[in-house]
Amino acid sequence: MRSCRNDNWHGFNCETETSCYEHCLKNQGDSVAFSSLCLGPHNCFCQYWCLPPGEKI
Repeated sequence: MRSCRNDNWHGFNCETETSCYEHCLKNQGDSVAFSSLCLGPHNCFCQYWCLPPGEKI
């Protein structure tokens, strides 16, 4: 299981960041899980897990 990760504690908006998610879809499997830890609306740590098709976390 590979991870595609974006870190930015200064104005990062999980809801609008799609580059990492799109990278996962194009280069890994078609099953993508997402988690975030937010200290505020635009102060987040986001991580996408790229899974092979059919694999579960």
